[in-house]
Amino acid sequence: MIVPLAPPPPPEPPEDFSGPERAVWHHYVAACPPGWFTPDVHPLLERLCMFVVWARRLDIDLRARDYRFADEEEEHRYLEVHKVLVMLATKLRLTLRSRNDFGPKKAAKRMRSYTAPDVAPWGS
Repeated sequence: MIVPLAPPPPPEPPEDFSGPERAVWHHYVAACPPGWFTPDVHPLLERLCMFVVWARRLDIDLRARDYRFADEEEEHRYLEVHKVLVMLATKLRLTLRSRNDFGPKKAAKRMRSYTAPDVAPWGS
């Protein structure tokens, strides 16, 4: 008799994460099927969460200045942060391309068949 294994519990964010970083972590974990973030990719997920929070802060500052960069260095830093975000999201198979037929078929199949819960299990 084959007994199916229960899905693994959602990974917890690092203890030293700030509130915004923890919220981003929970957002991505809830949006993906159980087991999507195996321990070997947790460092990438950590960096993604940190860069999302950093990018949001840069966006707030930029909006406050009517989308004008202070100098070329700031513009370069802004673009580099967003490039890293895209790279990390791609590596973690979170981008639209990795979720459909253009990307790896296994990832696409898993993401199409998964429905995220309305309420995160840790929030209930």
